[in-house]
Amino acid sequence: MRTPKTCNLRLTSLRSFLEYAANEHHELIAFYISIRDIKNSKIPAKPIEFFEKSQMKAILAAPDIGTRTGRRNQMMLVLMYDSAVRISELLELKLGDLHLKAEIPYITVHGKGDKYRNVPLMQKT
Repeated sequence: MRTPKTCNLRLTSLRSFLEYAANEHHELIAFYISIRDIKNSKIPAKPIEFFEKSQMKAILAAPDIGTRTGRRNQMMLVLMYDSAVRISELLELKLGDLHLKAEIPYITVHGKGDKYRNVPLMQKT
């Protein structure tokens, strides 16, 4: 049995191929039109998985804060948790991206698609 996602991917491939073929050989236009109107299968939404409070506390407490590297790692974890940034976005942060003296402290994140966004930070962070 095929999953809906696999069926949708194959249907997309067929549509693309038949569109190309119909442009090259006009007698295939009827085939392209018939497959073009087929609807994709519905893909059931998966439930959102998340850490429970005790699990999150364990992760944040894992770095050894007695060392400089441990404090850095814990701060990175806290910042990622608070701001929901990707690791690549976190690693690209510069000092100028931190706006801690604003009324509501925030960071400016350079994200996917070369887009910038401002993310507010909680007081604890």
